[in-house]
Amino acid sequence: MLNNKKGSAAIILIILAILVIGCGVYYYSNYLNWKTYTNAEYGFEFKYPNKFTLEDYNSDEVGKVIGKEIISPNPSLTKIYVSVFKNYEIIKNISDNNISCELKADNVSFGNNMKAREYACGDAGTTGKVYLISLPQKVGLYVVVTSDSPEATADKQFTELPIVIVEKILSSFKFTSIDIQTGIADLKTYTKPAPAGFEVKYPSDFKVTSNNGIDLNDAGTEKSGPQVIFTYPESYTKGTNLVEAKITVETNKANDTKNCRIDSVRRRSETPLKILPSITANGVTFTGGSNGGAAAGQLYESVIYTASNATTCYVISLDTHSGNIQNYDPPVKAFDSEKVMSVFKQVLSTFKIGS
Repeated sequence: MLNNKKGSAAIILIILAILVIGCGVYYYSNYLNWKTYTNAEYGFEFKYPNKFTLEDYNSDEVGKVIGKEIISPNPSLTKIYVSVFKNYEIIKNISDNNISCELKADNVSFGNNMKAREYACGDAGTTGKVYLISLPQKVGLYVVVTSDSPEATADKQFTELPIVIVEKILSSFKFTSIDIQTGIADLKTYTKPAPAGFEVKYPSDFKVTSNNGIDLNDAGTEKSGPQVIFTYPESYTKGTNLVEAKITVETNKANDTKNCRIDSVRRRSETPLKILPSITANGVTFTGGSNGGAAAGQLYESVIYTASNATTCYVISLDTHSGNIQNYDPPVKAFDSEKVMSVFKQVLSTFKIGS
């Protein structure tokens, strides 16, 4: 009888252990009650346990635009840092040349359908792993997991964070609904039917207008083809010297060389046209050029790309109008020309010629 009781007790303990482990596996595999951090600007997200906190982590690392630390509610020897660097190639080169780190893998699976460079690092009683992921817009996502040795802290209450938690946090990283091709969140699609059909994606906060063509000279003897115009919102101009920025898609007949050749397409001034490198998007190769001019304290600049098929020539341009920043009272800041140009190139990369 005693043996039976011991056997029954053992079975009960085994069952309880299985239930506890099973509940733990379910909790961590399903992220029950976990929090989610989402960054719409750079297009990624990750999860962390409900009782953990996410705090800003500041450092003077070159090019870092975001720094976060995932903090355990209990004293922990394990630290998890998440950073975003503006230029992937720069932080890659810095990591490759860090004498405290060794590149372990160049294209390891990370999170949910991400690929990363994995480094093993160690210095002054601290060891860790570093994962570098390329985000849209050539931005670098930098995830660091470090572990201090027990001797590194005098407080013996510090313990290692359970590996199951660390692994589940890392496995939760993924790209968000951002368009991976363009790096722009909240895209809409504009479709123009044949003839002269095309499709292009654009940010949802842009204003869309169209016309049947505009006069290219004061006499009205030259006219452009039909245009669809995507105007940048006030968030790009407010508090800056940017007056207006817009992306225009113009369609002309393929034999209309005056409006289609990059060296003769409409200009804002007589200043020499600067030829830009060609861009290929969705099987379409665009030839490009830029031009600009100034008058009465105002600066007008255009970046123009053209491409053709058998029947239609497509002209896609970015036009910006800005004021001399010295003329503003109260003062304003210079507009972010790199951001404006980046959005234009990303929109251009989605362009598809219709059938």
